[in-house]
Amino acid sequence: MAPQLLLPALLLLVCTGTHGYLCLDSLSCPDVGYYAKCFDFCDTQYFRCNAEGQAGVLSTCPFGLVFDYDPAGVSSKCVLFEDCSHMSNGCDANPPQCKGVFEMLPACRNCSDTFYFCDPNQATGVHAVCSHGMMFNPVPSHPGCIPESDCPCTDPSC
Repeated sequence: MAPQLLLPALLLLVCTGTHGYLCLDSLSCPDVGYYAKCFDFCDTQYFRCNAEGQAGVLSTCPFGLVFDYDPAGVSSKCVLFEDCSHMSNGCDANPPQCKGVFEMLPACRNCSDTFYFCDPNQATGVHAVCSHGMMFNPVPSHPGCIPESDCPCTDPSC
């Protein structure tokens, strides 16, 4: 069966991301197929569903690829980062809400030298800038400042 976008009711379960994106931590499979882990950005991870109602298996695209979901549910697949069809390239004007953990959150959906830093004592992220020659990696599974020439990076060693 072809992969499908999650039903709008399931989208209510979406958190504001592992790293400031709209990402799921787990998935109860609505049907057999492949489902995006993140909804506003192509990530290296996705869920594989073998049966309706079972827990989705967190899977990772082959090296160098990101998961691009098809909202029509026809052709979700792993693609090159530059072929990702549903990410926005904008930057967030407002700092993100912190979730009581140490984390770095993206300020932009593309490679940028800016990001937000959260610690358990902050309600909102503090604007930060990567060192000269470094960019914040926008791939949700691999956040952090990396050399500009390596950005974006889908490799787990990022």
